[in-house]
Amino acid sequence: MELRCLSPTNPDHRQWLEEVVLATPAYSWLTEGKAPDPADALAILKVCPPGIWEDDKFVLAVLEGEELLGCVDLVRGYPDAQTAYLGLLLLKECWQGQGIGSKLVARLMERAAGWGCSAMRLGVIETNLPALHFWSRHGFQQVNRKRISGFSGDTLVMSRTVSHPCPLSSGQP
Repeated sequence: MELRCLSPTNPDHRQWLEEVVLATPAYSWLTEGKAPDPADALAILKVCPPGIWEDDKFVLAVLEGEELLGCVDLVRGYPDAQTAYLGLLLLKECWQGQGIGSKLVARLMERAAGWGCSAMRLGVIETNLPALHFWSRHGFQQVNRKRISGFSGDTLVMSRTVSHPCPLSSGQP
């Protein structure tokens, strides 16, 4: 599995993200109560958390050979220098439930540790129960709750340490 950095200035990269967004309608319905919108791809590429520069935001295509499986949005140093923030881990629905997400979590933990981060944080929309269960199984615990406009439920802010291997990935490549 390859993680390839995407650029907001490359039209092919935006098309890749549009493909992922359109191949994950359940995510859009669960989190926003609407069908997926290809315009969301540009937001994934461009939107940065407050105080974060473009060189600390990494949008990655998840590839197996030339097959596009999904995408990741990972931010270094947010909300503080010791934390990596996972804005999105989205796999096409046809690739979900095959262990790819667990492998990605392990890879992202390694990357965060390489940055010197001691924690990883993410947000899960409370109406997205499959994602909430996935992240809980991987050792993430709720640390806060926020209301963010445009979503169908509150955002549950979750965190876990990156100082040890991901619980479900021990023994896996």
